[in-house]
Amino acid sequence: MAIDLEKYVDQRFRDLEEKVALIAESQATAVRSASASLEHRLTAMNELRDQINRERGLYVTSDVFHAETKAHAASDDRTHSQVDLRVRIIETTMANYAGRFWAVGIIATLAGLAVNMLIRFWR
Repeated sequence: MAIDLEKYVDQRFRDLEEKVALIAESQATAVRSASASLEHRLTAMNELRDQINRERGLYVTSDVFHAETKAHAASDDRTHSQVDLRVRIIETTMANYAGRFWAVGIIATLAGLAVNMLIRFWR
């Protein structure tokens, strides 16, 4: 079976052209997909930049922040000193009561011991 050389070469060129067309179409599809993905990412980045620009006016400057925190710190110091004084008074009172209860307990124990000894030796 003999194949004509011209037909063979023509067939090989057509096959090669089909492969090249298929490769070109695949590359074009990949480029379209990458372009769509890049466009989506750039859109998201632009939205983020717009959001940052809108919110930038809402940020507090460092001068205002330091002035406000200094004023709050002074107020907190006064409040803390008042609270510390109140807590110290409460702790002192509670310690005083605890000491008195210990003393009453010791006296009651000694009194009970004395009564017990008197009853035992009195019989």
